[in-house]
Amino acid sequence: MKKKVILISSILLVFIALAISFTAYNQYQDYLHSEISVKYNYADPPYAIYHDDFYKLSSEEKFHATIISESTCAVIGKFNYVRQEEDLYKFNFDVKTVVYGEVNDKNIEVAVISWQSDFYKENTFKNGEEYLLFLIEDDIVFLDKPQYGFTGQTLIPINNLSKAQWNESGKLIYSENTNSVNIAEFYKSFATEKGYNENAYEETIIRNQSLDTVIKKSEVVLRFKVLYKVEDSILWPATLYQIEKIECLKGQEYLYNGSGQYMIRAAKDSLKINEEYIMTFGLVDPTRENTLLLQSALNGIIPIEDKETVAQVYEWLGLKEPVTE
Repeated sequence: MKKKVILISSILLVFIALAISFTAYNQYQDYLHSEISVKYNYADPPYAIYHDDFYKLSSEEKFHATIISESTCAVIGKFNYVRQEEDLYKFNFDVKTVVYGEVNDKNIEVAVISWQSDFYKENTFKNGEEYLLFLIEDDIVFLDKPQYGFTGQTLIPINNLSKAQWNESGKLIYSENTNSVNIAEFYKSFATEKGYNENAYEETIIRNQSLDTVIKKSEVVLRFKVLYKVEDSILWPATLYQIEKIECLKGQEYLYNGSGQYMIRAAKDSLKINEEYIMTFGLVDPTRENTLLLQSALNGIIPIEDKETVAQVYEWLGLKEPVTE
């Protein structure tokens, strides 16, 4: 009889434990997928004064127009540390969740020019805390791995959402059940609903491709003479040069101040003053004239003295090489 009582008690305990576990599981699922209440207190960006239509947008539309639509990706990242490299702050994060866009690395750096921002400083992020980060992937043709920048001045700490803020002027307010899983779902859904297009950012750089493929994929191929060095880049191992066009071999022939001169960004100290080159480019902004031309591939620089390769480029483009002395 005693054994039977113990057996029944044990079975009852198992059922009670299962019921508690099932209830806890359901409560956890409710927590994960609870609704998010968001209030967007928005500070207008400086350029908004030139666009009357901007003021007709709702606060969430403004947030989308200047934060999400201008980003290439968003992640939830755990902050590790910040290091200063000359004029740059480089914030290091472990990627916990990719909210939208494409981020393949588990660890990323987000760079900020130190003297350009009053928002992102050495003490902005706390070690070990997770943040929702809206990012833009910087030009990386000159780097071994992607480098990112922040879109707008947003700070949304996942561990303490009551302190989430935008530009230190308002708060993004979330329900007490909000967590990194459902906030990721919310912003992924929000971005998709408002028309975020992960294919909107066309690739302007070409990696690890043969020269004929680089010529084929590049938006512009230009023959030019280097006039002078403008400056070295702060963000990348790159140099800005002023050049004079000799011939546009491919792409739209953009004018720079109506003079046939261009500003180009190439790998640091890769070009010599007064020398002539053929080079492949992507366009920073294809909708504008007077645009900056950006080197599209590390192997897309051909000195004019390399007559065999120069002749090959003209052949690939179906052009007749001009006769030169």
